[in-house]
Amino acid sequence: MPIEFRCTGCQQQLRVPDTSAGKNAKCPKCGAVVIVPASSASLGAPLPGFAPPSSGFTPPPPPPSQPLPSPFSDAAKPFPGASPFSSSPAGASPFAAGGTGGYGAGGGAPNPYASPQAASYQPPITTPGGAIVNQQVSVEQIFNYAWQIWQVNLGLLVGVTLVVAVITNGISYLGQGIELALQEDAPEAAIGVSVLNSLLGVVVQTFLGIGQTQIMLKLVRRQPADFSELFGGGPMFLPMLGFNILYGLAVGVGLLLLIVPGIILLLMWWPAYYLVLERKAGVFESFSLATVVTSNNWGTAFVMALLSFGIMLLGCLALCIGMLFAAPLIAVMWTTAYLMMSGQLMPYGQQPMPGQFAGQPLPGKWS
Repeated sequence: MPIEFRCTGCQQQLRVPDTSAGKNAKCPKCGAVVIVPASSASLGAPLPGFAPPSSGFTPPPPPPSQPLPSPFSDAAKPFPGASPFSSSPAGASPFAAGGTGGYGAGGGAPNPYASPQAASYQPPITTPGGAIVNQQVSVEQIFNYAWQIWQVNLGLLVGVTLVVAVITNGISYLGQGIELALQEDAPEAAIGVSVLNSLLGVVVQTFLGIGQTQIMLKLVRRQPADFSELFGGGPMFLPMLGFNILYGLAVGVGLLLLIVPGIILLLMWWPAYYLVLERKAGVFESFSLATVVTSNNWGTAFVMALLSFGIMLLGCLALCIGMLFAAPLIAVMWTTAYLMMSGQLMPYGQQPMPGQFAGQPLPGKWS
């Protein structure tokens, strides 16, 4: 006679042959492994006090229990002779890639401060599933982290900035030259060239801006980034073009209204660009989600804006060549601010410097 019993994980009614008594059985619904009772009567009724969920949600199976390591075993030692930046097996170091002692929930979590060469590296997440939350941070925490990222990746950052400047300015100057050539003999055609030149500038800046920001996000998350990603903005071009138009109109109108409303919108909505680019929100939804990110961080964003202006001014004073170094630093700062304020990156000061521990130098740059 078949044995009928209920799964202890989800209360699903199960039926197995009577020859399975005392053996392990896996629930086809929730995946829990239960022991088959000797008869149907022992587990045939629901557990006392159990109320099946009305929403249809099935709770996940409990994680398998694992014995805790001995406090005197090698797995419990923080530094059993291995380098803190090596990809040693679990337990070799709390800062090793994939080690059990690194930041994160549970053993085997990826370490945010391991070598950037680790291909499986994921950003340090402070919320389950990488959910967007509000995390209050200071300008000092943002700048100190961004400064390290900028130093390590200076070559790639300057190269990307230079190429973007050459392409955008080259197209602009070419259009202006054609416009000037037509201005006397064909003024109407000159106006048309001016309009087309402006539209083309918006398209090119949007396309290259996507790739440039994607590179910044990878570098701040200490993931490998390549120069070719500068031209990989095609899949997100239309959403970002629509966002830029909508955002520009909203902030532009706000600036016309005695300037203050525009400044408020800038302080509230600046992370929306990153949210849309990372597909964490739609174009319209990004504005409301951005207000969550910037909550309690308005003062930090305002001081960062002043700091960015100062850095940009210093770059201009250095015969404008300094802008090749100042512009990427500013971009890395705002990318770091987005990731920290949205809870996706631990603020500087709570964890070791990126790639740094116990006074050891930063690892070499990666591309």
